[in-house]
Amino acid sequence: MEKRSLVYYREQLLAHLPQGKLWPREPGTNLYAMIEAHAVLLAGLWNRMVDLRNEADPRSALETLFEWEVEYGLPDPCFGENQTIQERRAALVSKVYARGGASKAYFIEVARKLGFEITITEYGLFLPDQSCADDPCCDDEWCFVWRVHAPDTTERLFRADESSADEPLSSWGNEPLECTIRRLAPAHTTVLFGYGDA
Repeated sequence: MEKRSLVYYREQLLAHLPQGKLWPREPGTNLYAMIEAHAVLLAGLWNRMVDLRNEADPRSALETLFEWEVEYGLPDPCFGENQTIQERRAALVSKVYARGGASKAYFIEVARKLGFEITITEYGLFLPDQSCADDPCCDDEWCFVWRVHAPDTTERLFRADESSADEPLSSWGNEPLECTIRRLAPAHTTVLFGYGDA
């Protein structure tokens, strides 16, 4: 839905008036002034409805962002106190649309929604008849170990359509990624993190 102007409603109202001398459509007449007042009211109501409709979607919520956060138990302690609007909205969207899981694809998608591009390596037993020559030699304990690979630094940039004027132009740090992955990781597993070439 798009916003509509006062002119749109004025033209609509004027077009629906009866014909005749009793219904003057010229600016400066009392009828025109009354139509103008109604057009202001209708345009305001419609545009407010469009704004509120956007608030019903967590991906575009701004006015109701705090209420959304309360509903979903946010702010997330993984992101600290001073989150940008963009980070708050990303955390909210990841919570609202979270389906849960324990697969590599699930954790890669969680990281992507938070603004991080990662890969995951899973370890397992080295079995002579099934493993490849370049597979790591691991014992039983490594069956429950997996490693997240991420860039040295992930920069989250200011976005004119998603950020507010008092926010920094960019922010860095992998703490939100580690905190979130560790919190969601299955309890019987151990998660390792490697950054850059590590």
